[in-house]
Amino acid sequence: MDAEVWCVVRRFCGIAGVVLAGFVGVARRQRPVMSLASAGESYHSNSYGTGHSQTTKMTWPATDPVAVASFWLGFLPTTPWLVGNESWVDSNCATYGKVFVGNMSDAAFQLHAVSAPLRPDGGVSVAAFEAAFSQAAQAAIAEGIQAAALDYNVALYADDLSYFASRLDCGGVRYLSASWPLDGGLAYSLIIPVPNSLVVVELVSLRQSDVAPPTVRWTLPRATSLPPDRHEVGATFRSMPALTAFRISYPTAELDAATSFYTKVLGADEILDVGVDGRRVVAFKFPRDSASRIVEVHYVYHPSAARWERDWRAAHLATTHNDSAGFDQWMDAHYGHRLGRVGRTALPDVANEAKALNLSYTYFADYSSSSASWTTFLYLLAPGGTAIQLVGNLSFADWPARMRIFDTCADLGGTVFVDRATVERLENNGTNDKNYRLHPNYDALANKILSDQAWIDTCMASQHIPSH
Repeated sequence: MDAEVWCVVRRFCGIAGVVLAGFVGVARRQRPVMSLASAGESYHSNSYGTGHSQTTKMTWPATDPVAVASFWLGFLPTTPWLVGNESWVDSNCATYGKVFVGNMSDAAFQLHAVSAPLRPDGGVSVAAFEAAFSQAAQAAIAEGIQAAALDYNVALYADDLSYFASRLDCGGVRYLSASWPLDGGLAYSLIIPVPNSLVVVELVSLRQSDVAPPTVRWTLPRATSLPPDRHEVGATFRSMPALTAFRISYPTAELDAATSFYTKVLGADEILDVGVDGRRVVAFKFPRDSASRIVEVHYVYHPSAARWERDWRAAHLATTHNDSAGFDQWMDAHYGHRLGRVGRTALPDVANEAKALNLSYTYFADYSSSSASWTTFLYLLAPGGTAIQLVGNLSFADWPARMRIFDTCADLGGTVFVDRATVERLENNGTNDKNYRLHPNYDALANKILSDQAWIDTCMASQHIPSH
C-alpha cells in the first residue's frame, strides 16, 4: 500500500504499511418456505429485540452502507429493513444498510452497515481504514491465508454451499473456499469479503456437493457444533436456501483480556479454547440464551491485530467523555445483545464489572411512540476496541446525570434528556415518529435494489441452477 494513503488513516505518518501486513447433518424441523413479513413490527422491536436473551445483530461502520446492503440483498437470502437515508429515523444525519437474515418474523439476527459522519472519528478515518482493510482482505483471499482481516466476520450456516458458490460466481465475487476440523470430520466455509468495506461474511456448511475442493485447509475449529439448533433443513427464502447466524468472530492480539472480559464482565461461558501450530481460538456464549438463539463469539489469535486494536482504542479514548457522553464512528463496530428477563439483566451490574477492569461504557435511552416504549442500553468497549450494544434494565432512578437520548445527529451520541413528556411529545409530532405505517415509502430504495439485481437470477437460470 502507498505510504501516503495509510497516513490518512491516523492523520499522521510513521506507520505506513502496517495495516496491510496486520490484516495480511442433522435434520431439524422441515419448513419449505419462509414468507416475507409486513413492516408492522415496531421500530423498537426490530432495533432492540424483545424479551429473550439473544444476540440480535452485527454492525459495521461504512462509507457506503447502501452498497453493502445491496451486496447482502443480491447474494444472500435477506430482507431489507432500512436502506438509505431515512429522515423519519434521524433527521437525515445517517445513512443505513440494514437487512434481516431471513425475514422480519422468523429471523433473530440482522446485518447493519452505518455511516454517521456527524459523529467524530477519533482521528481514525473510516474511509482510509476501510480501503486498507479491503485491500488486505482481498490479498488474503488471493493468497489463501488465514489473515486477521478474514477472521473479523459473521458466520451464517447453510444446508449446502454449492448454491451460494454458484451465485457468487455469477456475480464475479471473489471468495476463499476452506475446510477445517469439526467433531472428527470436516466442515466447509466460503469466506467472502464484501468489496470496499469492513464486512466479511463466512458461509459455513457440513456439505459442499458441487463446489470445487477447498483451496485451503485450516487447522482451528470455527464452530463448537453444527448445524445450529434453530437451523431448518430445506427452508428457503426469496427462492434461496435459508441461512442461520451462529457465530461472530474477531481477530485479537489479546486473548487473555478477551477471556477476562467475557467471563467477568458479561458473565459468559467459555466454550472453546484450542491451540494448534501456534494458532489459538477461544469462544464464548451467553448462558441465558436459549439453544435456539445461541450466537457464539470467537476470538482468534493474530499478533498483527495489535495495531488495529490500539488505533480503535485511541479513537474511543479521544471521544468518550463519561458514562453519558461520547460516541464515535467506530462504536458502530459492534454487535447487539439483549440481556433478557432473568439473571444479570440490570445494566449497572455490567457497568460496575467493566469499571473494575477500567473499561469504558456509555448509557443511552430511546423512545418509540409506535410502541409507546422506552429502551435503555449501553455501549460497552471490549478490550480489542470493538463495542457491544447491551440492551437491558435501567431504572429511572439509576439514570446517570445528563442521560442522553440516542441521536445520530449529536456528536456526543445523543441529546440531553430533559423529561419524558418532552421526548414523547417530539416523537409523537408525526415527523419523527418511528412508525412504519406513517412512512409507506420507507422501502422504495430497497425494492429498487432488489429489482435491479434480477440479472443474478437470470445468470443462475442460464446455468440451469434451480431456485429453491
